[in-house]
Amino acid sequence: MVNEFDRLAVFVCDSDGGSAEKHLSKLKDSELVGLKNVLGQNLLFIAVGADKVKIIEYLLSNNNDPKSKILAPDKSKVTPLHLAAEHKSAKVFRILLSHLPADTNLHEVVDCHKRSILHYAAQNGSFEVCQIIVSEEMMPIDPRDELNQTPLMYAASSNFGKYYCKKFQFK
Repeated sequence: MVNEFDRLAVFVCDSDGGSAEKHLSKLKDSELVGLKNVLGQNLLFIAVGADKVKIIEYLLSNNNDPKSKILAPDKSKVTPLHLAAEHKSAKVFRILLSHLPADTNLHEVVDCHKRSILHYAAQNGSFEVCQIIVSEEMMPIDPRDELNQTPLMYAASSNFGKYYCKKFQFK
């Protein structure tokens, strides 16, 4: 049985943005906020994962508190910001950042394994997102997860290790 969230998620992923906006605009923001899938993810997760910029901007601009959507954790405490870093989408990452207050403590945004956004970016080869985080000093560069691993350790052990070790110059 397909529920309302699943129906909207498919629509969001398949649309060009404009048609999804028209459909979503018929729903009240309170209805959209409450919609989640079995993993605890809202529609912003789906739009970020599908790299749907127009829909992301629509969901954030039609919300009184975009921070609550951007930092809304799923059941594993992963946020849409983690997902943007993981999917190597610097453009989406910047859009999400632009809707956060300047005083947002990104170092406190960790998943259930205490992995930061920088861990996700480094592990998945999202060099541009790593550069944004490091150059703008958004968080410490060496946070440790529950396995005592830093983002650079993840980068070095991934397929992107050689590239990172040569290019990543930490302050």
